[in-house]
Amino acid sequence: MKIADFCYPLKSALMFFLQNVYFDVEKEITEDFTKQVWQILEIVVEDMLKFTEVMQRSKRAAGGGGGAQARGQTINSTEQEVQLEEQQFENTYSALNSLKVDANKNFTFTTAFGKFPVSELMQKYVFERVFPSIEAFLNLRLAMKDYEQKLVAKLLKLLFLAVPYKSKPIHDRNIQQFVRSIRSIPAL
Repeated sequence: MKIADFCYPLKSALMFFLQNVYFDVEKEITEDFTKQVWQILEIVVEDMLKFTEVMQRSKRAAGGGGGAQARGQTINSTEQEVQLEEQQFENTYSALNSLKVDANKNFTFTTAFGKFPVSELMQKYVFERVFPSIEAFLNLRLAMKDYEQKLVAKLLKLLFLAVPYKSKPIHDRNIQQFVRSIRSIPAL
């Protein structure tokens, strides 16, 4: 999972494996198993931070950033255009400076099947793989230390911050299933 930094098709496949094989197969809950599960959870938290950052950036870029003129102000069109361009440049510059995610990795991902926007691959990874996998993880009902409880709380907060970025009906179904499932876990 760590090696597959922004390779979301690979991460999706790994999360599918975790959900359907690793978390689902009857096995002894040993110390090594729980250690590996918590390491995976830390990676997912990092991925969710990247997801919310990239999606917020995409939303800002799509929404523009100019403010409305105050009432009673009149500016000729060329002056207004220059001010608008300056404002857009400042917004873009400040948004790019505040990013922690490499901007070169945020645009398209080229595969043998064509080019895909990374944001779409991230959405598929988060809503179609992470939500069901975390549901399977939480249904293991592992004992949690204080740090692990904080990690799960942070992950749940990030998952719910991601909800506004859903784009398909399957995303909505996975979120609803996830919420129903976590309501039945008393530790949460």
